[in-house]
Amino acid sequence: MAIKFLLLEGIKNVLRNKSNFILSSIVCGLCLLLLTIFLIITINILKIKTQIEDKFEIFVFLDSAADPQELQEKLENLHGVRNVLYVPPDEAYNELKTDLSEHQVLLDILDYNPLPASFRVKIDPNYKLTQENLASLENKIKILPGVTDVWSGADLLIKLQKIIRTVIGFDLGIMIVVFIAVIFIVSRTVEMTILARTQEIEIMKLVGASNTTVTLPFYFQGFFNGFAGAVITIVTFLILSYFLSWQFPLINFAYQIIIPLNIFTGVFLGLGGSYLGLSRVVNK
Repeated sequence: MAIKFLLLEGIKNVLRNKSNFILSSIVCGLCLLLLTIFLIITINILKIKTQIEDKFEIFVFLDSAADPQELQEKLENLHGVRNVLYVPPDEAYNELKTDLSEHQVLLDILDYNPLPASFRVKIDPNYKLTQENLASLENKIKILPGVTDVWSGADLLIKLQKIIRTVIGFDLGIMIVVFIAVIFIVSRTVEMTILARTQEIEIMKLVGASNTTVTLPFYFQGFFNGFAGAVITIVTFLILSYFLSWQFPLINFAYQIIIPLNIFTGVFLGLGGSYLGLSRVVNK
């Protein structure tokens, strides 16, 4: 019964300051939406990174006099190698023709196959694809007898890893700014409600009301504030993702992560804002 009464008091706090509540909820929603956008960008960049790592291969080109079977055994024994696929010159030539598609005429000009035999080396999933590890593995392959050249596209992967680190740094920065902004906004809204009810609060204290009875309605107010901001973010996010999915069907919007995360974050920050507002006014 007491909780129901205090919950109703929290709702009354909201209704008494509807304009401030709506405004602060919208601002909180926009802040959370900004954080959501950066999280979606990060999730999709990580998805691209995972796909690149799964398909990552080292191409090893062989001398015409090399013994493919002997060399394959040596490659398979290297640390970090999962499996090795031998690609004879004719197969490589046919694959290139398929890749060139309508430009196959460029190969038809040649009266011979310019492509050497090669290996496609797949990396073990447990092998960390760092710049140092890849350089070390490539160097070990290069010194094997019969190897003329090695190519992996490691530069692209390393650049992508740097981009991911930068984006995650931005995410953390945005998260800190959003947390501070939402807590400040909610705390100011709660403070304004407290100041408007100063006389009532003093009377409640004089008649022996506990600190919990006095403060809990304001925590409910912060809860509603944060939850409303989260709902605004989620609705806006769902609308945007609906239209964007038509234009960019490969984007992962991670609904199962974003929706509960926004609700939790909104409520958590709303309660945090209430605590800050109460500590600055009621408890001083």
